[in-house]
Amino acid sequence: MSDGVSIRVQGVPELQARFDKVRDQFKTTEVKSALARAAKPLRIEMRKLAPKGPTGNLKKSVKTKRLRGKPAAVSVRGDFSKAPHFHLVVRGTVERFHASGKSVGIMPANEFPAESERSTAGQVKGLMKQEFLTMLKRVGG
Repeated sequence: MSDGVSIRVQGVPELQARFDKVRDQFKTTEVKSALARAAKPLRIEMRKLAPKGPTGNLKKSVKTKRLRGKPAAVSVRGDFSKAPHFHLVVRGTVERFHASGKSVGIMPANEFPAESERSTAGQVKGLMKQEFLTMLKRVGG
């Protein structure tokens, strides 16, 4: 019952070897669910570090998104529909001007997504290993 799942585990070769033996027994949706559960600490940390503006939309916009297609992947990022300015906060802006010539100012880059990744990398990797070991036990791998 394979739907063409491609699983690549970086940094844990013994886990990769076990997956290679049973990879056809996993559905893409099952792998994406496991990845989303493992990414939860990153999402929580990103929300915690995101600057809170007057509406709080930037913090609220941080979501775990299951990406379409294969290979199975998830992304923790700002939801553009809730905070269309997310990329401006993360990357910063140059000095901008009104039509009248008045300066709007410069917004420095805020590195909260990268800081969140650095601070939760070990925890996320551990959770991914735990999730995938649970999946392997279920199929007898």
